[in-house]
Amino acid sequence: MAMTGIGIGMAIGSFASGYVIDEFGARNGFWVSVVAGAVALATALLATAACARRRKGSRARRRSPDRPLPSMAATRTARS
Repeated sequence: MAMTGIGIGMAIGSFASGYVIDEFGARNGFWVSVVAGAVALATALLATAACARRRKGSRARRRSPDRPLPSMAATRTARS
C-alpha cells in the first residue's frame, strides 16, 4: 500500500510541477517540491508526536511489576 501511495504521489507531483512550469515558468516549478517536502516533514513530525503520546499513555495503564497477574482459574470463574 505504501508503494502505491508513493507512485500516486509522484504522478500528482509531476503533474503539478508541469502545470506550474507551463503557467508560471521553470523557476516557480521548484516550489512544488518545496511545498511537498514541507508537507512530508510536518506529517512525519505530527505522526511522531502522536505515537509518543500514545506510548506514554499506554505506560500508565501497564500492570505494576509488584502485582501478580491473575491466575487462569480466577479469570474463568469471573467470566462464568
